[in-house]
Amino acid sequence: MSTRDACQGRGPRKVFLGNMAASLFLSAFTWTASAAYACDRAETTITTSPSPRQTVSSVQTSLRALAALPRGQVDTLLIGDSLIVQWPVPPRSVTKFGVSGDRVQNVLWRLDQPEAGKVQPKRVFLLIGTNNLGAGNTPCAIAAGILAASERMHVLWPDADLAVIGIPVRRDNPSLDTARRETNDIVREQLKYSRYIDPDGVLNCTDQCTSFKVDKLHLSAKGYEALDSLLIK
Repeated sequence: MSTRDACQGRGPRKVFLGNMAASLFLSAFTWTASAAYACDRAETTITTSPSPRQTVSSVQTSLRALAALPRGQVDTLLIGDSLIVQWPVPPRSVTKFGVSGDRVQNVLWRLDQPEAGKVQPKRVFLLIGTNNLGAGNTPCAIAAGILAASERMHVLWPDADLAVIGIPVRRDNPSLDTARRETNDIVREQLKYSRYIDPDGVLNCTDQCTSFKVDKLHLSAKGYEALDSLLIK
């Protein structure tokens, strides 16, 4: 048993069961998806294994995000990367739990920390995966990580309304769109416990699109307004 597990009061049996559950999830996902998608076990192991970012400054940022989580009930919790960090939301009703640059395995690590279990949201929205696309991870591996995060959200907040927002279009790199769509398709088909929210109907646009900032990756105020309209449905 690790020092971290001992400090968090996680005995050998609890750690063993947690690791076994993760292994069973990975095996089940690989078996289910392999027929339709190229699902590499090594890549999928990376994206489904909770892992912090590998720089001190990045871990410090994640720890600050964890420390900032309120205790007790909140209305809405948004989880993800810079797309969550930059979301303009009313702070009194919405808690943002985003870290810029995070990949899905980094979100899994944050969800595995004890602070995550102390907040009790009524609604949870997950938006993650675009940085995995940029890193060249395969759709099957990214989807496996997103599905693992959805499973973890269900364990943490079984009574909450859970939703996964599909990865928005990457206008900065159109070559990623086939992989993005395939990732979203896998998540939509295999998602449990959470409902799927498709962003494409409100964010797909022409070169003159005003839903994105000049970097063509992050959303503008108009883009976030479009996502807001999906969340309240």
